[in-house]
Amino acid sequence: MPKRKCVQTKASPPVKKSHAAPGPQAAAAGASSQAEAPVAPLSIAELLETESTTQSGQLTQWVRKAKNYVDQALLAFLKQNKREVSFAVPAQCSMIPPLAITQAASGASLSAFREVMNYDNLIASFSRTSQYEAAGTVWMLDPTCADIDDVTISQLEGATGMWAAETHVRSSTKASLRRVSFDVPLPVKVVDAKVAQRAEAGKSGVCVTQPLTMLAGRAVVITWYSAMSEALQQSNHERAWYLFNAALSVPIKMRLLPDGDASTLAALSFSETMFASYAASGADSFWKLAEKACRLRAWRKRFPKRNQFRNWRACSRPTASYLKGNRSPMQTCFR
Repeated sequence: MPKRKCVQTKASPPVKKSHAAPGPQAAAAGASSQAEAPVAPLSIAELLETESTTQSGQLTQWVRKAKNYVDQALLAFLKQNKREVSFAVPAQCSMIPPLAITQAASGASLSAFREVMNYDNLIASFSRTSQYEAAGTVWMLDPTCADIDDVTISQLEGATGMWAAETHVRSSTKASLRRVSFDVPLPVKVVDAKVAQRAEAGKSGVCVTQPLTMLAGRAVVITWYSAMSEALQQSNHERAWYLFNAALSVPIKMRLLPDGDASTLAALSFSETMFASYAASGADSFWKLAEKACRLRAWRKRFPKRNQFRNWRACSRPTASYLKGNRSPMQTCFR
């Protein structure tokens, strides 16, 4: 049997050629099409201001448009900066390989800290547990399919902060170690195990024959596309690089789910697990947040007199004032 090729997106159909000399209008149209740039979508902030954002498939259309724009504009960006990446820039973003820990690109400071997908391990894990988890790329995921994970405006608003410049700054006190990342494994549905293939014969790399349906976490991927779209439109190269770095190491949890009930149960289990983790971490407590913020050296320098208080609740009062101004304690410390 012929081996299935790992292609996620279909290329545009070829244009029919003619040996006849083109007229003036045809020549102008041809020149225009060659110079035509991908159309940038609305920002997610502008989208959320639209009353019918989640109606009539408008959000799905916007996600598709944002993805198409990013895929085209990012390839152009990478080709202009091909010396700063450790791989040959492919014709499609879907063929960009995950970034291994052993790989690096000094120019763009690309680096990874997760193990990438291994085909032999994937097959073994599927046969024993019907699931597999490792790092892939954002292009292995389908952010447009809302069959299982339909997102709300509040989810998009919450996920947007993951890719903000402030999030990057406060990720580390050392500029060289700062990064943004997909920190939670994103669950996806796999109906046929053959959707995963070897990227190259004789090697352990993995590619997928089509984007995988997400059981949860679409808001995180959608807002990544929004952030990357903004960075490319604004020619913010620093932000584009660290967002690209995040896209090359996405924790993905594949689950072999043969029917709809299994998919629904898997989605529910993920939501319940995240809810329990959220509560267990104290993320819903302002006082826990303030307690942690007061331990930062930058915070203690800004409010030295507060160090005289043994009661950390007293130390958290300035934190409350900054939160009222829509600025988090950590944003205040790393300004």
